[in-house]
Amino acid sequence: MKKTQPITDTNLLDGLIELNQWEDSQCPELQTVSGRDLYYKVAATTLVDDLDKTQSLTLLSGRVTDRATRIRIKEFQALGLVTVMES
Repeated sequence: MKKTQPITDTNLLDGLIELNQWEDSQCPELQTVSGRDLYYKVAATTLVDDLDKTQSLTLLSGRVTDRATRIRIKEFQALGLVTVMES
């Protein structure tokens, strides 16, 4: 297993702590590993790269199981965070 380096930049760490506190209070869908993983995958593939870009559901699986990803996608769909288009 690869050993990770601790974050030594206190400004970065302060920002991450502040972001985590905001997410905890404002975004309940991010309070699970699978919800957080999906949220950032969607953001990275659509908002950051191209606002109009669609993404295959299979490419949204990350460090969580496909089942967990599918459950979160359905949850995000119900919340209006994502739109699922049938192919």
